[in-house]
This record gives sequence, C-alpha cells and structure tokens, in this order.
Amino acid sequence: MFFAKKIPYIFVKLRNPENITIFTKEIVDDLNRHTKRGIYWSMARYYKNSNNLYGYNRHFDYGKKPAIPTFDLVAAEPRMKRIKDAYVNWQMFVFDQNKKLSQDNLTSFWEWDDLLISTKKFTSKSAEFFLKIFHKIIPAECQFIIRKKIAFKKFAQEIFTRKNRIEEVENAIVFTDQYWFVFGHYMLDNYARLYYAMSQLSALEKKSVKIILPPRQNLYYTDKNSNHVGFIEASLQALGISDEQKIYGQEDVILKVKNLLLPLPARHHPIIPQALTNLKNHFVDDSLYEGEQRIERLYISRKRSDRRRIVNEEELEKFLAKKGFKTVAMEDYDFKTQINLLKNVKVLVGPDSSSIANIAFCNSPKYLIFTAQDTTSIFLSTVVDQPYYYQFCEPENKENFNWYSSNIIVDLAELEKNLLTLLK
Repeated sequence: MFFAKKIPYIFVKLRNPENITIFTKEIVDDLNRHTKRGIYWSMARYYKNSNNLYGYNRHFDYGKKPAIPTFDLVAAEPRMKRIKDAYVNWQMFVFDQNKKLSQDNLTSFWEWDDLLISTKKFTSKSAEFFLKIFHKIIPAECQFIIRKKIAFKKFAQEIFTRKNRIEEVENAIVFTDQYWFVFGHYMLDNYARLYYAMSQLSALEKKSVKIILPPRQNLYYTDKNSNHVGFIEASLQALGISDEQKIYGQEDVILKVKNLLLPLPARHHPIIPQALTNLKNHFVDDSLYEGEQRIERLYISRKRSDRRRIVNEEELEKFLAKKGFKTVAMEDYDFKTQINLLKNVKVLVGPDSSSIANIAFCNSPKYLIFTAQDTTSIFLSTVVDQPYYYQFCEPENKENFNWYSSNIIVDLAELEKNLLTLLK
C-alpha cells in the first residue's frame, strides 16, 4: 500500500569551493537519515550569493532570499496499482473501466503534463469565462487544478470518440509514462518500475505477462544511423522478456486489458540502483574495452543534438584531451557497447542532459556537469556514492535564455581550477 509521510523542513549546507557545487556522500547520507528514502522532488534550484549557494523548495517565494536552504521532503515506498478492465492507448495513457484518465500514469508532475494534455486546447470556454470572473477569489493554483481536471475529461472523451479499434489483452504491464524516449527519465524511473513489477510476479507470470510498449517505429524514431532509444529494447533483455510478450502500441488501436499492472514511481528509492545494477551486470563483457582500450576519463558530447550544445566545444575537447579525456557521443553506440564503454570510467564530464544517468554504469565515478542555469539535479543521490559537481556556464544568448534549448559557453580557465578539485 502507498506510504507517504510529510517530513518537516531540514537544513542542508552545501560546500562550494571555486564555483562548483559538491553533493558529498555525507550530505546524501544526512538526507536519507531524515527521509528514509531521499528527496521527493527530482530537481532543486539554487541561486548564487557571494560564495554560497542557497536552496529553496518549489513553493519558495522567488522575491525573497531564504536565511538557510530548505527542502520539502516526503518518503514513499514502491507500489503497484492493479486495474481491472483498463484501456491503454499508443501514447501510454491509461484509462479505467469508465474510460476516465488515470492520473497515476501521468508523467511525474503537473507542470510537465501541460505539454501533452493542453489546458488551452481542452478547457471549455464556459469554464474559462467562470474562472475569469472569479479569478480574484479562486487562488491561481486552484485555477490550474480546475483547468487540468476539465482538460483530462475532455482529452479522454476525444480519445474514445475517434475511430479506434479495440483489442483485448488478458494480463499486461504498463511501465512507461509519456516521456519513455528520454534516456535519463527512462533509466531513473521507467526501467526501475518494470524491474519492481517483475520482482512481484511468480516465475510463470514473468514468462506469460504481456509488456505494453510504445509503437515499434517510435522506438527508433531518430535518424537511421543512430542507436538512440534502442536502450528500451535492450533493457528488456536483462529481465528475460521475450519477443512474444511484447505488445507495441498502434495509433489506431486502444488496448483493453482485463488485468493491468501499473507500477508507480518510487522517487529516490533503493529499487532504482538495484535495477540499474541488474542492467549493467547483464551487459558487461570483460572482453570489451580492456587493456589499452580501458577508458577512465570520459567526456560525453551533445554534438549530435540540435539544442543545448556547447558553443566552444572544439576548444573544450582539445583541452580535455590534454587531461586524458576521450570524447564520445552516446548516440553512436548500441546499448551493450555503451555499458562496456562506461564500466571502467572514474571521471565523467558532460553538459546537463539525460546522459547524466550514465554515471550509474561507471566505476564509482566523479561527475562534472556543465549547466547554464542554477538548477541542479539531486535525483542521482540514490544511484551514486561519489560526489558530483556542477560548473555554471554563460548562455550563448542571455536575452533569450531557455534552459531546455539554449547553448552554453564553458569557461576553460574556470574548468582548469575545477578539475584540480575533481581529479585530486
């Protein structure tokens, strides 16, 4: 049964030598002692004040500086929801027997959901008129929730009024949400859900249960020379899931599942490193990348991406090469090769992206992340024991800065100082 308990605010002090933020094992241990399971929210934001960084939780007033950093904490156990006569569409949306959208499988947080279920598109004109009249009485947060509830209902109605074919399935698992194609999101959330779900089944059930996946063509939706997203198919091998068990979504089909198993997120729970260790052990091949090919210092590039790139990357690569770093773009490798490329890595450097999740496949590494905004991910606190670091970089275009898409410039002089701390 789901367990969630609000924990009072606690105080966390962060050391910040030479413009880098260090999350040490001591800090992680301290957090875990207070929460038993870690931090609920996957992101914590920071802003600089002289030589210190002050943290605030998602409800913090942006106009005021807190006296001390605080986090809003919650503890949660992994759990699995069982739904009778559920419906699943190709986007991995789950509906109950009354064709009502299940919020349990919406992607993580309300603010992300608006990218998929637009309140602007699905909220009725009458509701907008009502909210406009009473906007001074109804708090903004309540207005948002009202819009979402209406949008969810309208969205479900639209799905079931389309001319979709209904196909029946006896027993199945849905373990991904709508952001299955994001490597970091999949590894640090979706795969752990499937790992947990399979651990709850008998040997016979593991061999017979169906696994519902996004459309087959979407699993390889990037250019034909890229191995991106192939990690999903590869990861299923580690759990012994056969081709006969896979059901790929189709845009004109809605699956009606008699007994649906829906594993839910367990934020920062030990099940995540357990799942990733299982994945790593399955693909490690000691004959690959040993001896002269053994790589201990690695720089992960975003050169294959069309956004959030490093402007002065050519200079950066030359600089890092002198420090013994090899440059790679993970899209160039299949998943098994990627795992074996990472297995001996002790120092990992790269821009803020899903590639951060690769730290889980390294050999007790240190990680330096280039980021253009004072936003730091603490999601990794449950999958690594070593410190991980951030270097704040200037955006290419300050006036139109957007963390999701803006390119950044890495200060090599600052990096020189930071590597003294990182490599010692």
